[in-house]
Amino acid sequence: MRWLSVLALAAAFAFLGAADRTASGQQEATSPISSEVLVPAGFSAEGGVTWFCMGGLLGRSGNETRLVVTNVGEQVLMGKVLVFPAVPLGGASRMWNTVETEVRIEPRSQETLVLSEVFATEGNEQLADFEEVFVSALVRLEGPDGVAAQSVTWQGYTDSSNCLTTTSSSWHFAALSTRRDARANLYLLNPYPDDAVVDLSVVADDRRRNPVAYTGVVVPPGTLKVLDLSSEVTRRHQISLSVNVRRGSVAAGRLLIFDGRLGLSGVSLVNGSPISELQWMFPLGVVSAEPSSSSSFVLYNPNSAEAEVELTVEVDANLRARPVAPFEIRVPPRQRIQIAFRLGEEHPVSVDGESPGTVSGAYLLDAAERVVPSESYWVKARSFNGIPIVAERLMTSGASSDSNLSFVEIKNGVATTQGRTAGSKTHVLVRLPHESEETMRLALVNPSVETISRAKVEILGASGWRPVAGLAEGKIEIRPLQRVLVDLEDLSAGAAGQPESVLAYRVEASDPLIASMGEVGSLGVRGSVPELAELSEFGLLLY
Repeated sequence: MRWLSVLALAAAFAFLGAADRTASGQQEATSPISSEVLVPAGFSAEGGVTWFCMGGLLGRSGNETRLVVTNVGEQVLMGKVLVFPAVPLGGASRMWNTVETEVRIEPRSQETLVLSEVFATEGNEQLADFEEVFVSALVRLEGPDGVAAQSVTWQGYTDSSNCLTTTSSSWHFAALSTRRDARANLYLLNPYPDDAVVDLSVVADDRRRNPVAYTGVVVPPGTLKVLDLSSEVTRRHQISLSVNVRRGSVAAGRLLIFDGRLGLSGVSLVNGSPISELQWMFPLGVVSAEPSSSSSFVLYNPNSAEAEVELTVEVDANLRARPVAPFEIRVPPRQRIQIAFRLGEEHPVSVDGESPGTVSGAYLLDAAERVVPSESYWVKARSFNGIPIVAERLMTSGASSDSNLSFVEIKNGVATTQGRTAGSKTHVLVRLPHESEETMRLALVNPSVETISRAKVEILGASGWRPVAGLAEGKIEIRPLQRVLVDLEDLSAGAAGQPESVLAYRVEASDPLIASMGEVGSLGVRGSVPELAELSEFGLLLY
């Protein structure tokens, strides 16, 4: 297997191997998965995967980024981490000295790298003087069964994401905001030995822009470039964004911060979607009963033809509730549609004029009358005319109040979730250190129309894998087009009855499933990391 190529001039890049090219002259990296596959992140039972952790933040104001590498296998896992810092420079950034460190993860264990401590080394002392420092990382794991994730903390608010395992020539972000209390930073990492040249296009309500400042943006070899979109993009409550790489290939993520001036405070960390797809699924659909909480879906069409989309709310079968009529939506070419399930005052929406209460009927669909506050449904968006789209869900919570659905205090006021675009028989869901062990909820969806999937759910602790307590042999039966929720509570007792920390959850199914996990009382939902060798397209599952 050929290894990922990186800048040969920097000694820190040596562990990734020599450059390799295809006949067409394009960079070929076989360590990251191809951008043409169905998911932006996946683990391998064979090993040799490179992870790209985008969107980190450091600085003297208390910001912190943590990389969490979990070894879910039975072999010692060796790897190296290359960390790319950059400091703000106007509406962009200036690259700083990279830092390389080695990691060793014992079987069935987890290693956390606190990046502020990684940079407390000779040659990087000046970084401590900056109010903010942007950071991303490249994690190269030599063995199998390794999974990388990260968390970012800004002024006490924390969000997390899985790391990417692909670079791409295109990236899409459906739900962003540049309103006056928001700051949207786009992270572009070029790990290759040649320049990458990038163009950005922005969609805001009834107009699409190609800002001159974001045309022909050069990302030099082996560098991280961060763009503050608010410095060039007109202030809008919601926008969508496409990154088109005219030369080379990059990894892309974004960090969205709300500073509280309009009643919304928090941080949202999301990777881009490398391709648009015909079908998207959201296993954990939530409309909170809390008045200050809001939920909306954004359907973004980056293509040149109109997409005919049906957004369906699937009610769990055990409720015996009446079905929710599907939403039939036409998404114009290079435009976006926002579907609001619940709309609070602080939620970013498509607006006309100065009044936040005046919504644009062409680009905002109010679905509140059809979808009552509940946690007992899941959502799918499907394009029927062959024009693929990008789908994300934005959830917000203003000033905290008692919630009928929250067991813990909501700490982060904003979260963005990407839809799932492929099923798999094997999934790993890593529990990060800041997440509770006793309030995690797992959602499993069977996207097939005819096949029952039987799944085994296991928990990883220091003593090894064990079934979830309360499930008969850890097995669950999920009928076609149905969802099962598993409350992952009372999981502290290990195999010998001694307390041990939960590191990860694993789902092994007879037929492909979709899996996501969220902390009860928190807005954030993180999808599983599927095994790459077992991916299945929705098209093959549904029809």
